[in-house]
Amino acid sequence: MTTEYRYGDGSANLYVVTPTTIEYDPMKPKYSSSGIYDGGEPVKKTITPEEFAEITIQIEKAFANKSEHIQNREKGTGSVSVFGATQNNGSFILARGSKAKRELEAALKKVVGND
Repeated sequence: MTTEYRYGDGSANLYVVTPTTIEYDPMKPKYSSSGIYDGGEPVKKTITPEEFAEITIQIEKAFANKSEHIQNREKGTGSVSVFGATQNNGSFILARGSKAKRELEAALKKVVGND
């Protein structure tokens, strides 16, 4: 099974990452709690092994930093799910404002091109 990462940011935008692709599925105003938030345009593109490696590093750092995990998904938190990895499969939630959340989102946005 191929490794796949799914990340839902604090605004319910979704990133899906595999070793060769990244897909960004943004929140649209009609589905947002405010009725006006727009996460932008969707993106699906090929990524390099180096880009995948950087995202993997950020996911692993976030997984290891248990002090920044919380139990319940709330607005502003980040939800990470890992599938098919040799270790650390499962899901966890990153606290709003946490360093791990900021660094992971920066890496994802850089690869998607909406940084």
